[in-house]
Amino acid sequence: MPELAKSRRGRYLLVNVIMRRSRDLYGGAKPLVKTTTNEAGTIAYQEIVNGRVKITPRKAPPKLVDLAKQNV
Repeated sequence: MPELAKSRRGRYLLVNVIMRRSRDLYGGAKPLVKTTTNEAGTIAYQEIVNGRVKITPRKAPPKLVDLAKQNV
């Protein structure tokens, strides 16, 4: 299991990446790993575990307090 799945934020991110990649696979994208299954979610997870899909978290969005200070 990827290290990312150990934290709450990481699990959420992992699920989002799997869902995005699953949609790509449903849309006709070729799998990046050899597999015996046709399930898009399983293929997407296997791609992540095998290092074929990289997860790079984005920066956190600005806080509302920061936005209020910018508009003053």
